[in-house]
Amino acid sequence: DPRQGVIQAWYMDDSDEDQRLPHHKEPKQFVTLKHLDDLGVLSWRLDADNYETDGELKKIREARGYSYMDFCEVCPEKLPNYDEKIKHFFEEHLHTDEEIRYCVAGSGYFDVRDRDDKWIRIWVKKGAMIVLPAGIYHRFTLDSDNYIKAMRLFVGDPVWTPHNRPNDDLAARKAYLANFVNNGTYYNQDLYTIQTILPKDNVIPARYYVKEAAPAPKALKGDEMLKGIFLDVKKKFETALGVLRQEKITIAPEDPAAVQQYANVMKTVREKADLFSESQRIQYTIQTRTQNIQDARTYLLTLKEIRLKRGLSDELGAEAMMFDALDKVEKQLKKPLMRNDNQGMSLLMAEFDKINKKLGINPNDLPKYEEQLELKIAKAQLEELKKETTEAMETQAKKEEFQDEQMVDPKSLDIRNFI
Repeated sequence: DPRQGVIQAWYMDDSDEDQRLPHHKEPKQFVTLKHLDDLGVLSWRLDADNYETDGELKKIREARGYSYMDFCEVCPEKLPNYDEKIKHFFEEHLHTDEEIRYCVAGSGYFDVRDRDDKWIRIWVKKGAMIVLPAGIYHRFTLDSDNYIKAMRLFVGDPVWTPHNRPNDDLAARKAYLANFVNNGTYYNQDLYTIQTILPKDNVIPARYYVKEAAPAPKALKGDEMLKGIFLDVKKKFETALGVLRQEKITIAPEDPAAVQQYANVMKTVREKADLFSESQRIQYTIQTRTQNIQDARTYLLTLKEIRLKRGLSDELGAEAMMFDALDKVEKQLKKPLMRNDNQGMSLLMAEFDKINKKLGINPNDLPKYEEQLELKIAKAQLEELKKETTEAMETQAKKEEFQDEQMVDPKSLDIRNFI
């Protein structure tokens, strides 16, 4: 990853020594850039020597709506009230908007809290651009070189107001927790179950996604709360297994009838165990990920990110048309489109209606589209099941005690016998 040349991250020790020191743990515990991505911390490596004409920077600014730009030099010689401000920067705080910094000279440390509230130190050097999401607790300090020159970017008029910890009641903080902490760790919506369908430790994973576990009453804490969540998930799991023990599933992704039957069984599982369908999961993800997004462009970019992570294709090219429509509206407005701009959003919705008409998409047909999506997912899951079943049997056949046995066709297996 080329970013590693200008961005490094690691878990910090608990020392109170000079904040400008690296503060590595012993032994050192480095953090991957992928882990930072999962915390909502985005980063790029750009050409800092040519930032005025850098096409990549221009693309990022246009895509994310960063209309405002200025520079800030932090060093004892150039920053007024340096001692007071560097102390201020190092106080743990959050912002209600993204914090975007592009290091064009020097270097410095951004510290962010991880999901377990531990400090991760991010060392940015010349060429590193970093985006801290709204609502994340963080702080900044120089390193031992005592100098950084950073480009500051913002959507619309800049707001630099820090909200020192604790400030967990802010909407930005709640949205961050929903998008990057609770949604991904503590109240995990992905319940992974494993069904053993072959002997000798050969297993095949089947994935079910459950609704967020109902929160326990406020009076419950610690183990009692976890127990309530576990029992809720356990109940859904046992209900799902009960359906799978009764319904016949044929592992034949090439057979439309088998795919339809599998989809029907999964629908029954969802209805009886109160689970999310894929469409409902997507809707829930969109709702939680976008509830605090203020501008239309970031909203569309987030929808694109969700689509890619879900492995969904854009066969009609609707996404590109939507961005073209947004470009048209923003050109007409002569400013980035904010989602609370009712007049501007009406213009965008009118453009989207034209796109739907052009592509032959009728909102009344949404149930049909959802059914088609579930069939695609059913086929993909059967293909995975067949692949892993075949690999498991091939591995088993290599064992001496099974060498004389003939490998069976996966579609002849009855999963009910192994649950």
